[in-house]
Amino acid sequence: MAEKEEAGKLLNGGLVTGLPGYLIGRMESPDCLNIDPADPRGASTRPGSSQYGVNFAGGSGFRGVGLFPWTRTAGTTYVFAALGTTIYSVDTASWFSVKTGMATDSVMQGAALNNVAVIVASGLAPQVSSAGSTLAALGGTPPSLAKYVTTYMAKLWMAGDPNNASKVNFSKSNDPEDWTTANNAGNVVIDKDDGDLVQGLRGTKRTLYIFKRRNTYALTGDSPLNFRADPLCGWGLVSEYGHATDGQGVFFASDDGIYYAIGLQIARISDPVYQTYKDISDKSTIALEVRGDKLFCFYKASGSENNQAMVLAFKRMMSDGGVRGVWGIYDAQPYQVAKTGRDATLYALLNASTAQIWKLDTGTSGAVSARWETPDLDFGDPSVLKRLMRFFVHMKTDTATTTVTCRWYSDGASVGSDYTLTFGTAGSYEIQQAEGQVGSSIIGRHLKLRMTWTGQKTIYGWRVYADVRSDGAPRR
Repeated sequence: MAEKEEAGKLLNGGLVTGLPGYLIGRMESPDCLNIDPADPRGASTRPGSSQYGVNFAGGSGFRGVGLFPWTRTAGTTYVFAALGTTIYSVDTASWFSVKTGMATDSVMQGAALNNVAVIVASGLAPQVSSAGSTLAALGGTPPSLAKYVTTYMAKLWMAGDPNNASKVNFSKSNDPEDWTTANNAGNVVIDKDDGDLVQGLRGTKRTLYIFKRRNTYALTGDSPLNFRADPLCGWGLVSEYGHATDGQGVFFASDDGIYYAIGLQIARISDPVYQTYKDISDKSTIALEVRGDKLFCFYKASGSENNQAMVLAFKRMMSDGGVRGVWGIYDAQPYQVAKTGRDATLYALLNASTAQIWKLDTGTSGAVSARWETPDLDFGDPSVLKRLMRFFVHMKTDTATTTVTCRWYSDGASVGSDYTLTFGTAGSYEIQQAEGQVGSSIIGRHLKLRMTWTGQKTIYGWRVYADVRSDGAPRR
């Protein structure tokens, strides 16, 4: 027998669900919850959220199908929200009905150009707002119907007319109310013979991405004289809300994963959470949005509505000097649509017993509960039994006493009883130690530790010692 140790010194590797537990790095987790993937210090509870405005009882029973926050040049923010067949303008105190008659299977989106907001939705002519509290029909001979809208090269772009499924129209430069060809407006038709339908638009700094259900195209150029659309890849967009931009490139959700494209370069970025993405029951409900250095992917884990989010910190600088994406899972995220405003606030539309708009990742965690699980620990020899001797947890101290509940697993099954580690408030960090339980020894070929806590806390790392049984060299 020999005493051996395993350690995770800095828990900054995030969630990995595409590999067996024993192959995951010691800084990563096969199962974590409400851990902020952007924090380089360790496993920190995600930031909390706050409600925007008041509940809307009149929206009860209707699905949220659209959201567009618009900040006018004067600095006033209005949020357009679509429930069922009605579009509302929402401020902090009231919900105002500004347009009715959307199709029941509708999608509503918005874009702003030159201090004018344009709203499009299934079954409606494009709408315009210059004040934020009203909508009116968009003038200047735009497409009669549209579902998708974005900006690119100082132009407004629209698509989604069911009678012109492959056509994308663009406005005059810097004027969303002029669609006259003589004034450098026009349209492009994207491979109308491929039998596919445009399902989304997203403009970035140098490229306009045109998503169909089974194919994706990249349009480049800076004027109607040199606009050119090229095939980007032979897979498309799985959800009408499943795309978002960081300004330079675009994230989009496809059948087999989440991709990031910049220019004509593309890569799948969701492989670390391969299993989680694969298990999404209805990928047509996926909604993507970017806030700061995080990508949010709202999705349906169970039930009939979205209820969780995969969150990617897509430009984390790691301790080895490299940059890579780090994933986490947030629960209690029942949002069908989400959108980041010009003020860098991520707004999300929830329809529970009442319609509500929330601002996500805005404050302290409060009562948010977090979880971090170590990989399967084999102490260098997966074939022999190990008996837990003692373990340590290293945590940042807080202004209030913190309780961390520790549960051990042996070969995948819960074993023994919970340990309760209490961390005080003195100093910048604290290390707590616990001995192996004598009454019900924790023994197995693979051991793992699950830690749970509540509130804005950070666990830096862990260290485990075990008695590793070995028969030694065979006798002759």
